[in-house]
Amino acid sequence: MKRLVLTTTSLVVAGGMAAADVEVSGSAELGVTGAKGADVKLHRDIRVKFGLSGETDTGLSFGASADFHNAGKYRADPGTEGAVHISGAFGTLTLGNTDGGFDKALSEVGSATSIADDHTGHAGYNGNSGLDGFTGNGGSILRYDYSLGGVTVSASGEFGADDSSDSTLGAGVAWSGDLGGIGIGVGIGYQTGSKEVADAETDGVTDRHKASIIGASVSADMGNGFSVTGNYSSRNEDITQNIDASGNNTTADDDEMIKIVHTGVGIAYTAGDLTVGVNAGSSTTKTALGDAGAGTDTEVKNSGTGIAVVYSLGTGVSFQVGAGSGKKGDTKESSWSAGLAFSF
Repeated sequence: MKRLVLTTTSLVVAGGMAAADVEVSGSAELGVTGAKGADVKLHRDIRVKFGLSGETDTGLSFGASADFHNAGKYRADPGTEGAVHISGAFGTLTLGNTDGGFDKALSEVGSATSIADDHTGHAGYNGNSGLDGFTGNGGSILRYDYSLGGVTVSASGEFGADDSSDSTLGAGVAWSGDLGGIGIGVGIGYQTGSKEVADAETDGVTDRHKASIIGASVSADMGNGFSVTGNYSSRNEDITQNIDASGNNTTADDDEMIKIVHTGVGIAYTAGDLTVGVNAGSSTTKTALGDAGAGTDTEVKNSGTGIAVVYSLGTGVSFQVGAGSGKKGDTKESSWSAGLAFSF
């Protein structure tokens, strides 16, 4: 579908002339949604995206994007997302609401789409976001990417908006290629982060959180409409409670050690205008308490499955159905949606 190009102009920049484009695209949805224990509701979603791109006569490419999103509102209350980037022979540098190095390298198991993303909203799903947003500043991630052949190497950093000592660092490596007519993708990633947050029970002290995550994904496109993706991640988080200004633990409260292991798999099939995607996943969260005080170690298991069906009704219009169900601990959950999606 044609997209509106607002302006194309030439800008004078240091080092020569630059050709710059401004592009506007958008999407909209209408339909119905439902969930276990909830009423059926009407659904609408409107999104407008501005894309800015340019290139200098020295071979540098630069750009930015801004995403204005107004979901389910009957008044103007948009949220915004955006990022800027510059690229050249050195690679690509991106800053903004973007994926960290971990997420960039791994593939998700959710395929196709639905108007309310119910197929990826179940308790067993993991979108590989890793520790993005761990410092509370996920809208300001700095990432560097360099590609050579079928290999892309990524490194990222996120720093706390209020306290620059809060930080998350990530790295990932992804490879894609063809093996015997099957398109293969492999990704591995790692992130580590630390932050301090105000203790919920004691004034004047904080809790120190240190976390790390490692993960991998493998995907295969069979070339006959079928594709399959699997991913795995293991996350550890240590919480040291009640730290004073000198870094000392001021009470005998238990510290916490949290470990989350997740696995997921997804299968998709496309035939003509029809695409069907099915995914399933599970995670186990183990929380161990220190020896200083009373407490009980816990283990919580989450699991779920999702399905999305998309049928194209013509350029820019599709009918979408999605559903997800699962268990969060001992609680069963489910949701669904159906409707039309438009792209402009």
